[in-house]
Amino acid sequence: MTPTGAGRFAPSPSADLHIGNLRTAVLAWLFARSTGRRFLMRVDDLDDRTHTDIGLRQLDDLAAIGLTWDEPAQWQTEHPQRYDEAVAGLAERGLLYECYCSRKDIQQAPRAPHAPLGAYPGTCRDLTDTDPVTGVTDGLLRVAAGTNTVPKIFYTNTSNEYWRISASLLHTTMDGATEAPLAPTTRIYYLAGTQHGAGAWPPPRAG
Repeated sequence: MTPTGAGRFAPSPSADLHIGNLRTAVLAWLFARSTGRRFLMRVDDLDDRTHTDIGLRQLDDLAAIGLTWDEPAQWQTEHPQRYDEAVAGLAERGLLYECYCSRKDIQQAPRAPHAPLGAYPGTCRDLTDTDPVTGVTDGLLRVAAGTNTVPKIFYTNTSNEYWRISASLLHTTMDGATEAPLAPTTRIYYLAGTQHGAGAWPPPRAG
C-alpha cells in the first residue's frame, strides 16, 4: 500500500538559509524518501519582511545540496484565497479573537522578568474591556463562553511584579487607566514578600 501524507520543508525568505535550516530540510527529505512519501516545498512569504530574491536563492541552495521535491514550490502569496477561506471558516465557528498589538507593542509590553523577548504578553487574549482604538470588545473568554468551555485561569504576581507594574497587563485595562474587570473563572494571586535591598554581611548582632 502506498504511504499517505508527504514530507515538507517551508523556508521563510527573510534571510539566507543557515546550517540549522539546511539540516532540518535534509532530515525532512530523508524521512519522506525513506518511507516512500512525497516531498513538498512551500515558501512562507506572507510576512512583510520576506523577499522574492531570497526565496529563489533558498530554493537554489536546497537543490544544490541534492534535495528534490515532487511538485513546483508553493509560494504562499500566490494562494491568498486558501487562507481567506480558512479564516472565514474559523470566524463562522466563533473560534477567532482579534489582537490589536503591533510588533513594537509586544516587544515593549511589561512582562515577568524571565519571559522570552518578543513572547506574546496576552494583552488581547482575555479582553474584558473595550479596545481604545476600535471600540471592539472581544476575546478568547467570550468565544469559550459561547461553547460552554470556559477555562479556570489563575495568575500569580510577586510583590516586584505587582508594585513595579511588571505584570500590569494581567490586571489593568489596555489603556492602563483602571483595574480590569475579571471573568468569574479568573483569579489573581499576589505572593507577598518583604522588601529588601543591599545589606551588610554578616548581619549585626541584635542587642
